[in-house]
Amino acid sequence: FAINAFPFSDAEKAKTLAENLLGSTVADKAAAVTALEGILNANGGNVGIAAAAGIRAILSDAAFADAKAQLENRVKVAAHYVDSNKGNEISTSILDAVTNDAATVTTAIESLTGNTGGNEAGVSRVLTTGQDVFTGTAGDDNFRAVAGVQQGSQDQTTLNSADNIDGATGNDTLIVNMTGNNYAGGARIKNIETLQIGTNLTNGAVTFDYNINQGQNEITEVTKVVYDQINQGENLRVVNLLKTGDNIPTLAWTNEANSIAGTIQADFRQSAIEGSSTALTVELNNVLANVNTAATGVLNIGAGVETLNLVSGGTSGRNTLNTSGRNDGRQVDIVSAGLVPPPPQPKVVMMMVL
Repeated sequence: FAINAFPFSDAEKAKTLAENLLGSTVADKAAAVTALEGILNANGGNVGIAAAAGIRAILSDAAFADAKAQLENRVKVAAHYVDSNKGNEISTSILDAVTNDAATVTTAIESLTGNTGGNEAGVSRVLTTGQDVFTGTAGDDNFRAVAGVQQGSQDQTTLNSADNIDGATGNDTLIVNMTGNNYAGGARIKNIETLQIGTNLTNGAVTFDYNINQGQNEITEVTKVVYDQINQGENLRVVNLLKTGDNIPTLAWTNEANSIAGTIQADFRQSAIEGSSTALTVELNNVLANVNTAATGVLNIGAGVETLNLVSGGTSGRNTLNTSGRNDGRQVDIVSAGLVPPPPQPKVVMMMVL
């Protein structure tokens, strides 16, 4: 440190140094303050020289065993802090609660990773524009992000190809707001059970690439993909869907009651639709097409699905779909090239849940 880095007297510097180096491990710091003040006086008030002398004393003198343990514990936490998503923030506040007790190290590191173990409630984490490396808890966690090329004044993209999100255990959800027309994939997302995607863009189809890569940077373990509030004028495509285990994730289209639905689409990687018995379940919740109005309540499912299970739910009491060629707004239209491209025509199983 420069001599005048801190515009305080040597006595004030010595008192602050003693407090920072010894903390609660030494009740009476008078001797330490006196020694540090002497070093400062002899070296023109140079804080760096005094701090180095104090650290050497702590590491070598058995009388300062508790202070040594505290110092080592704080170094461990600081190293994790630098590697965390907070590493670009200038703050030492996380060290305030770190003592010579090893348990305080565990608590501090868990607060950085979001992994607190046990059966506690889940956490909510918000992704940043930088690289995010998050691990969830044993509870039900929510991770929130925006994706796509920035449009106008909307938020910047925070789901980036360098991100690594692990939901760990629990029933976890990644909530993505598409602020641009294309998310090209690349982030590593695992142990996330629900992928919820929404958009309010009306300037053409919005595409979320579920798995552009075959390697590590891909989405795995998702059991449900939610198309969230896709209303009239909006068109959300999820492409390159993969199986989780033996099944394609359930698709759920969820709108507010009495709103007019837009268009959703789903396409699959070849590995997900190989064979002659590929099944897909689609849940419809308050999905209403508008009578004689094109591009409302349109469900486009890519080729390769042999059995389509439609589940009707929500609070509206009914769900209706249109196809590209028929806009009667009355029924769930299922025998149409606009719904599932032939050949072959799928077997459709209606499961009504009112």
